Amino acid sequence: MPVEQRSQHMVICGDDGLARRLAVTLDAVCGEAVTVVLPSRREGHATEIAALHRDPLSPVELLVAARPDEQTLRAAGGGAGRRARSHLSR
Repeated sequence: MPVEQRSQHMVICGDDGLARRLAVTLDAVCGEAVTVVLPSRREGHATEIAALHRDPLSPVELLVAARPDEQTLRAAGGGAGRRARSHLSR
């Protein structure tokens, strides 16, 4: 789906199987811009989710943060197309 036709920017928090499945579905099926907030790039399904981010055709963005607090959620929703690669400390 072309960027101008996307309905909104989705934010997913977590690194479990559901988060991975949602990211895959929103990316491949719906074509939505997605930011996934991960507690780590190495635990759970984070490596599989990160693979979506490395695909240049995928709109999936990553944000690594200890917890999805207000600051993290603002950063995650703060602009589609931005590659958020920061780490927010606890």
